[in-house]
Amino acid sequence: MNQGQLEGRLATIEARMAGLEAHNNIAHPKLDRMEDKLAGLTERIAKLEERVSHLPSKEMMWTVAGGTITVLTAVITFAGKIQQLFGTATIPH
Repeated sequence: MNQGQLEGRLATIEARMAGLEAHNNIAHPKLDRMEDKLAGLTERIAKLEERVSHLPSKEMMWTVAGGTITVLTAVITFAGKIQQLFGTATIPH
């Protein structure tokens, strides 16, 4: 490579570096603003987790639903026997 080619490449590299520095100067404040927003989001997630931590689990909800269905099925199935027990049956079984 001769001196002219090296100077041309050096000029190209310097121009690219200047462009990257300019881009960095533009992007840096935007990244700072994003970091501030993420800090606020982290606080909001922590508050949400605290508010939700006492709620019943999915397993507990299924247990309650299953128990309720079982009790209702038993009451419907044995309705005649229950009426006889309390003496309110309209048709003797």
